[in-house]
Amino acid sequence: MIFNKMYRKLRSFFIKSKSGLIPMQSRINSLSVNSEGAILKRAGVDFERNGIAFDAKSLVKREAYFLNLLKEYEYFPNVLEEGEDFFTMTHEGELISAKNLPENWEEQIKKIISALEEKDIVHRDIKQQNILVKNNIIKLIDFGWAIHSSEKENKCPQDFSKHLSREMIYDNKKALYKTIEDLRSLN
Repeated sequence: MIFNKMYRKLRSFFIKSKSGLIPMQSRINSLSVNSEGAILKRAGVDFERNGIAFDAKSLVKREAYFLNLLKEYEYFPNVLEEGEDFFTMTHEGELISAKNLPENWEEQIKKIISALEEKDIVHRDIKQQNILVKNNIIKLIDFGWAIHSSEKENKCPQDFSKHLSREMIYDNKKALYKTIEDLRSLN
């Protein structure tokens, strides 16, 4: 199952916390799938990256907040239930690949970008692992690092992403197209 592959990949990363080096998935969340196929995302422990302290509960709340803003669009998971340190969301398919890339991917990417712009959202973590496909529909996931574009000048961590330049962290369109083009070049 794709979920298990994603979970194993996340498990391989480690970060610093107040209690020392811990597996990244402990910070990100514990992830599980319930009997209806919904994904439960629960906050892990607080951590530090590049000298900046992060509150795990805040990241989970931030993600649920942005997903709720995008609930009217089919290109994002829907939040089903929220709590103090968790939320459940719809399961949105498998990782995008050259094999499952929809024929109308460009049209879908334009709609995703339009939705993000309409809601004033900068994702800041667009990469292949955060793009899924379900029933030939592209789904953008993982909004834990998202901000409103008006927050760009605030003291938000700008160098947490090793796979995107600072310019691309703040440009949804460039990041989405680069990710898809990289994917297509592998085919």
